[in-house]
Amino acid sequence: ALHAERGHLLREMDALSAAVAAYDTAIELSPTWVEAYAGRAKALNALTDYAAARRDLLRATELAPAVPDFWWLRAFSEAQCGDNAAALCSADEFVRLQPDELRAWATGLPAYFAWDAGELDLAAELFARAAQDASMTTEHLLSLGHVQLSAGNLDEAATAPEAAAQHGEPRQLGRARMMQWCIDARRLGMDEAGKKLGERLGERIEELSAFERTLVG
Repeated sequence: ALHAERGHLLREMDALSAAVAAYDTAIELSPTWVEAYAGRAKALNALTDYAAARRDLLRATELAPAVPDFWWLRAFSEAQCGDNAAALCSADEFVRLQPDELRAWATGLPAYFAWDAGELDLAAELFARAAQDASMTTEHLLSLGHVQLSAGNLDEAATAPEAAAQHGEPRQLGRARMMQWCIDARRLGMDEAGKKLGERLGERIEELSAFERTLVG
């Protein structure tokens, strides 16, 4: 335990190679010390040795399969190794292990792996599922719009940013309105898109940045 704690401290100080060495000793002395595997994996990820980190996280999830954070770390390492199918499976396990009040938030996270893998339909499905929950986040709505726009589904893409604009903070409002402007520009042309943007902003225009206001004219 002492060597693992030393590894945690060294990792927090960004002494990553020294941290890995400390975790090596901890694991040699206690081969089932799961926190040492997880800590070493974090250090290895930071060193971009994703394959080694993945091996440690496979072991960590074997030793402690009910800890959701280990599955998320494993999904990240698998994605960095280019194994998107495995990353999605691990991310699904991360979601399954969440308490009910966090499941909608967590459901959106695997969508980012699907998005990176080019699985746009799957990403849209996961973001949409997360957005239907009462605890959805505005970021999920914005991401849903981005995915649908990337897939060329302009009609579907138009609904997500409108919902985001209704729920979002000023920064998110600006992003939502700019996304709608991009969609309208592709569907209706630049002039009409500018008019519709001005109509949508309404009383909240003062909440936008100076650059965003210039697009309204």
